[in-house]
Amino acid sequence: MEPPQPEEPAATILVIEDEADLGWVLRFNLELEGYRTLVASNGQAGLALLEEVTPDLMLLDLMMPVMDGWAVLHEVRRRGLAS
Repeated sequence: MEPPQPEEPAATILVIEDEADLGWVLRFNLELEGYRTLVASNGQAGLALLEEVTPDLMLLDLMMPVMDGWAVLHEVRRRGLAS
């Protein structure tokens, strides 16, 4: 009998979504599938999380007030927060 193999760490997904209900649904379903999920309610909060964590995937709402998704992408590239 082989010893049990350690589980791979769950992939981290960052969701940047200004609609709270949609952010909750995405988080619930992604966590149900075993993903570690972080949710930011706007672009500025998402950028702050990206300074601390390097997610494996980012789901980004393009149409948000204050800082839209395109501005977030521009900042991510400018700051070198994504590979």
